[in-house]
Amino acid sequence: EAAAHHLDEALEKGFLRFEWMHLTSDGKPLPCEITLVRMMLRGRPAIFGNIHDLSELKKTEEALRESEQAMKTILSTTSDGFWMIDNEARTQAVNDAMARILGRPAEEIKGRTVFEFLDEENTSLMREQLRRRAAGESGSYEIGLSRRGGDNVPCLFSATPFFGQDGRKVGSFAMVRDITERKRMEQELLQAKEKAEAATRAKSDFLANMSHE
Repeated sequence: EAAAHHLDEALEKGFLRFEWMHLTSDGKPLPCEITLVRMMLRGRPAIFGNIHDLSELKKTEEALRESEQAMKTILSTTSDGFWMIDNEARTQAVNDAMARILGRPAEEIKGRTVFEFLDEENTSLMREQLRRRAAGESGSYEIGLSRRGGDNVPCLFSATPFFGQDGRKVGSFAMVRDITERKRMEQELLQAKEKAEAATRAKSDFLANMSHE
């Protein structure tokens, strides 16, 4: 009934294109794109049909959907932030982890430039990094982000540009890690090292003084 309806519609309109599921000789479904064109054959209206096999295209589309779903799952469960911007540095997408780092809901971040979350010093650092992305370079760097409330959060960015089908750069994205704890540990280690060195110097001075006496 559906096939008859398509034929009648093609005769009426003169042209019709639609997707259809054929069955192969062994009964397997075969997705196709059908193009029907009305023509005259020996003085009578007839239908010319072109059938295009879509099976490989459908496999590719399904693989892309699965890949996109896998990427969404990864981005929603990772502890690292994900930040995507366009060529004007305007936010296109963030995941929940990125929103937590900035201390703001994702909806409040989207559409805003990265510079709105940076102080003057870090703005200069970010401009330099964006120039490198514009040149097609990927890179990792540390930068401080301004969290709601005024806190400055040290973060590690792993950024890369991305390109459209025409090969033009359309933006960049970064995986962002809050390294506050790492910085705290580095500071504690540095302080411990300085104390140890001071103790060693004091011991050396004491022994030197004892030898003189």
